[in-house]
Amino acid sequence: MKNMKKRLLVGALILSIAVVVSAVVVMILAMANVLPADPFKLCFAVLTLGIGSIFAIYGAVVKGGYETAVGFILLTVGVVIVLIGLVKWYLIVVIACALLVIGLIILMLGKTESLQVTTTDQEPNFKPYSEVLEEKKEQDKIKESEPLPELKDYSKKD
Repeated sequence: MKNMKKRLLVGALILSIAVVVSAVVVMILAMANVLPADPFKLCFAVLTLGIGSIFAIYGAVVKGGYETAVGFILLTVGVVIVLIGLVKWYLIVVIACALLVIGLIILMLGKTESLQVTTTDQEPNFKPYSEVLEEKKEQDKIKESEPLPELKDYSKKD
């Protein structure tokens, strides 16, 4: 299992390097007027969407809370950047809130085992405190009834 997580991490890092390279290439293409868009906005959108999706998928696979949260925050930022020039501001707010809620739900689904609390009285070998206290008193009585070991008297000379 540890080897699988290591391979997933290495794969995510390689994909992150590929996203950074593609963001730089897209920025250069936009600066050369090959792509009709703002170069910095396009570069930032590619970076946040790419790295955000990598973090979100990696976090969902390994059930990591921080990775999933950071991934969905980056995805939301990337979608907001892409939508800035396309739709009205209130639609951007609604879409961003929806993405954050979806991310929160996926995060909670991945962490449900650690969110459930089990109390000790639900365990199979549970004993109430009163029984434990009675057993301790019985053991103390047994210890008190045992005779004390005899001590050697050094005042007498043999």
